[in-house]
Amino acid sequence: MGDLVQTRIGGRVQFIDLTTNLVATDPPSVDTAVTGGASGQFPELEDTGIPFAFVDLGVRNGFTYHYAVTAYDVNSFASGPSSLESARVTQTVRPRSTATNTTPVVLTRNITGDDAVQLDLLAGWPNINAADGTFDGFVPPTHVGLLTLPTAVLEALPAGDITVRTDSVDGGFAGGFGPAPTLYYTMSAGDTVIPNGAAALSMPTFNAPQATVNTGSFSAPLVPYDDSASAILGLDFTQTVLMPINFTWTTIAMADASPSVATANGRYGVSGLDVSRYVGHSRWYDEGAAAPADPVITSVVSAANTAGTLTGVTGIWVPQGYRNDIANVNPRLRTVNASGMSAWYPADFTLTWGAGGTVTIRDVTHNVNLPFRQRAGSGYGFITLDSILAGGATQADLDGGPGGDGNGTPDINIISYKHLYFTDQFCTDWGIPCSNLSTTAQISALDTSEPPDGVADGNGIVLYVNGEQYFFVMSALPADGTEWHLKAITGVFGADCTPPAYGPVMTDCDNYTFKPGTRASIVPGLNYNLTVEQQFGIVADTVGDLDNVHTVPDPYYVTTSL
Repeated sequence: MGDLVQTRIGGRVQFIDLTTNLVATDPPSVDTAVTGGASGQFPELEDTGIPFAFVDLGVRNGFTYHYAVTAYDVNSFASGPSSLESARVTQTVRPRSTATNTTPVVLTRNITGDDAVQLDLLAGWPNINAADGTFDGFVPPTHVGLLTLPTAVLEALPAGDITVRTDSVDGGFAGGFGPAPTLYYTMSAGDTVIPNGAAALSMPTFNAPQATVNTGSFSAPLVPYDDSASAILGLDFTQTVLMPINFTWTTIAMADASPSVATANGRYGVSGLDVSRYVGHSRWYDEGAAAPADPVITSVVSAANTAGTLTGVTGIWVPQGYRNDIANVNPRLRTVNASGMSAWYPADFTLTWGAGGTVTIRDVTHNVNLPFRQRAGSGYGFITLDSILAGGATQADLDGGPGGDGNGTPDINIISYKHLYFTDQFCTDWGIPCSNLSTTAQISALDTSEPPDGVADGNGIVLYVNGEQYFFVMSALPADGTEWHLKAITGVFGADCTPPAYGPVMTDCDNYTFKPGTRASIVPGLNYNLTVEQQFGIVADTVGDLDNVHTVPDPYYVTTSL
């Protein structure tokens, strides 16, 4: 293929005779994509097909090699960023040549939920229906999050699983907004278990482009040496020695999360998301039923077009900054959404109603149960009037001052978007009482106006799921066993909508397109495994080939040392 040459916008002029001339600029107006300028001087592009593995034939045994593989896309300057590149995750390997009378170590890498069934990491994204914006399948599981053994003696590994389990994720903020979220994890290998690990997850900055990810890692000595293998290798330890493991995590940007994509585009100017700002959001529908057409084309409360549709629910509303058109509401909601995105990840969920307003939420993409959380983070909980009042909230906290945004005339006894300020991540910073999420739903009066007017627009419940708050207008709780489905999806959407301009309230869209977004490694309850399927061993009845083995120096025989 050679060089792919790009010219910046304004970098050339066309004369009347249709010839063109390049304009001298600094930096130069013409450059080669990927291989030129400040790119790091990569080699020229070659047409090698579509390889899915890299084989290095020029290595030496016993030397450590480090590799990083990336995927990239090149665009016209007129279409957005000139190129997008995936994060480079370094892989380390030390090649060895095994003897002919040994059985090699066999390692497999997999990710499992709580049922120990390996997830299909090659599963594709569902297709979008161009006519109505619905999807024909489940969101695929996360494929990011990498467990490695950086300096292990592979021949001494014990049989079984080496595992990092992501236990939970506390709420945080996008980069530049506030503290990072915290990942809690457990590491295990055989009888060795290290619980209660914690890692701060740095997030991409609030104005990072779509598909931006941050990565980081943590490590610890974990894996014991197998006694039998150690004896074969002549390893004789006088104290407990453990081989280290390393886990690399990934977080996504505001532009790739349903709670915050509108803020990323509408407030911080992240390009390429003019349609996603309004239609790139999570949607609900009855389990086993089809999603409604145009499920997220309006930002105001509606029965079928704000966040899907559910039997027995007369309206759904999701407060999201810059998805609406209320200028004096957006500044406060953008903070709520910039926090919510730190706990959000794409997946399909089944919510099952139990007795007395209790629910269980199953992540059917990753085969784990979503945990209940009293505070913000990856999990679920109900925002109830009882819990807000029990926390000490008063009318004065809503009317203005440190916690209020000075907008509207809210009523402390009618839940509005301003009641979200009493939940974790906001109450402390804004100096107002904090309330916990509840395990059970409570029918209360709801004010779904922006800004709130203190008048009930109906009764219903408010549910928090992974950083998104859903107002469900309903007169009674569903019967035991009722199942709802939530599709939380990320990506770049396109559509033709009416009115002609995209906006907070649209009546119809068609010609939908969808480009999948990035995924994070923050799914609570997920297991990242390295499984030793076969240990190192020596086949006793097989003679090794010693033809090419020589002592150094070669022996010699003399009759006298002189």
